[in-house]
Amino acid sequence: MRRPGPEELISAPERGTLFAAMADCTPEELLIGGPLWTRPAVVELIRLVVGVVMTEQGVGLWLRRHGFTPRRPARRAYEQQPAAVRAWLDEEYPAIETRAGGAAVAWVDQCGLRSDSAPPGRSWAPQGRTPAVRVG
Repeated sequence: MRRPGPEELISAPERGTLFAAMADCTPEELLIGGPLWTRPAVVELIRLVVGVVMTEQGVGLWLRRHGFTPRRPARRAYEQQPAAVRAWLDEEYPAIETRAGGAAVAWVDQCGLRSDSAPPGRSWAPQGRTPAVRVG
């Protein structure tokens, strides 16, 4: 049973528009945040699309009420191609070493980062669906 108080400020058609935007785009594509649908990104989306200002806590409760949960994005395993790696090490890496001029060469994957993988964190998605984070 619903507590007495004001009705929901966001109508059903507006909810449909918001949920479609969350399904079809990332906050980054909409220029309102990073690659994940975090509560602050949803707060900004609601403000821009509907004109309703909500708190982060209120948005979290609102998303849960409508069947969304915070989930970790799926990550894919990438298969290494030994022949391509050997060719790169033999042909391209020596030029990189030369350009470094004796300095240490640090690789991003040594930090646990990849430019083509999902970022750390959680993104809101409908319950039972893993959020998709576009990379590339």
